[in-house]
Amino acid sequence: MACVNCGMQTETEVYICEKCENEESSQFRIGASICIFPSTLNNMMLSSSDMLGLDTVRSTDSLNLIVDISQDKRLIEEASFSLENMTESGVKNQQKEFARMLINMGLSLDLEEKVNPILPENDYSLVEKILKANEELENNYPGMPDIELYLLIGSLHYTISSVNSGIITVAQKEYHLNKAVEYFDKVLSTDKNSTSGWKNKAKVLLERGEYEEAIQCLNWFLDNFELTRDNLSVLINKGIAFYNLGDLDKARECYDKVIDKDPANVEAWRRRGDVFAKMDRWGGAIQCYNEALKHDPTREDILISMAETYINHGKYQEASKCLDSVLKINIWNTEAWYLQGIVFSKIGRWGAAIQCLDKALNANSSHIKALKAKGDLLVGTNRFEDAMDCYEKALKILPKDPEILISKGRLLKLMKRYDDAQKIIEEILSINEDDPLALFEKGDILQETGKAYKALKCFDDALKTDPSMVEAYYKKGLTLEKLRRYKEAIQCYDMALELDPKFEKAQLAKKDCQLRMDGKSG
Repeated sequence: MACVNCGMQTETEVYICEKCENEESSQFRIGASICIFPSTLNNMMLSSSDMLGLDTVRSTDSLNLIVDISQDKRLIEEASFSLENMTESGVKNQQKEFARMLINMGLSLDLEEKVNPILPENDYSLVEKILKANEELENNYPGMPDIELYLLIGSLHYTISSVNSGIITVAQKEYHLNKAVEYFDKVLSTDKNSTSGWKNKAKVLLERGEYEEAIQCLNWFLDNFELTRDNLSVLINKGIAFYNLGDLDKARECYDKVIDKDPANVEAWRRRGDVFAKMDRWGGAIQCYNEALKHDPTREDILISMAETYINHGKYQEASKCLDSVLKINIWNTEAWYLQGIVFSKIGRWGAAIQCLDKALNANSSHIKALKAKGDLLVGTNRFEDAMDCYEKALKILPKDPEILISKGRLLKLMKRYDDAQKIIEEILSINEDDPLALFEKGDILQETGKAYKALKCFDDALKTDPSMVEAYYKKGLTLEKLRRYKEAIQCYDMALELDPKFEKAQLAKKDCQLRMDGKSG
């Protein structure tokens, strides 16, 4: 068998050779394999727990755990202590211990994909097994309220809720987030001064999109406890809540306070960069990201944010360099492969773009954005059936996603399947009757099928919701031309060109329409 670290062939059935096992570093990543040894198990759990953003009770060096993702979970199941064979007191202690390990090791993807899962993405059954065992503890050993147990169960629910969206449904995610809040509330009803209870509850509320409620939790903490370098995450999370509420000034104020206390705080610099990016001050965003990377050059998520900022401002070469840096750190980073695909598509290298998107999908077959982007590229190369396959896979994961439905509707329209396309668009409008893209697509279908007057109404409705929709002015102009309302058509082309002076189709349509109008008047 070959050592997963150095590749040396060994005669014994071990995952790592004696030489590598004795080296100072005890965590090795080769391909999709992760090996963990007791000498640094505790340190690894500390960092992974911080990445998950949850305060949990730390585990001790208790297991020699080797996991090979590419095979199965036999070894980690053996490491779960054969719970049914223990004494009652042993069961209680060991179940708690293993629950801590699961949380701290980050068995599921965390919310920002900063760590790889120890188990395959499509198998979180062991987390659920330990969750069930710990919930049974609450029933079998009622006694005094057990804050530690409540924290563990709440954290396990939160961990499962962060599993990839293609693996658990929206309803399952919502259920586990609700249960997490329920158990953190139990912590606070037992001890209202529990710092972990307040911080963890706020973290879950952020994930549920209840930003004002999260701010209330964080304010309670800030009002009752001294702000130290050890709990600056409270201010960072408060900034995240303000950011998501659209209050960028207050978000920046929170991050600035963190930086005042800890000028080397990587997360505060990263989040400050996000604020500048949202303000469209991309130069300031890049400066903040560089400052964060100065203190931690291995932060993949910051390099990803920097790449996205460059992409949004047409700096594709700079974006590609950032993504190359990510992939040197972690060849399996799905977001980096996805964004490299976007970069290549922007510069017209469609073959390379599809290759990158395939790499993203090989690492995570449920990557929604990669599926949609690949489908869109395949449409551009007239590979309609392959494109439809991408959209269908994406819709199995998110059946009501409007962007994917729009792409599918457009493809059906290109395939001249107008009735099917209109059904898709009507499905979107049944969810949001003012969706400008759906209204535009409906109008385009109507004008292509000869229903000009109904099409005009759809274009007008789309422009009421989004007056900056250049394509809607252009299509409205084409429809007016069919009705020989040339002056109105030219006005629409002029509106389109005012918004986008380089819009070549509108330029050509205006010239053609002017000729028609001149010919008519002559």
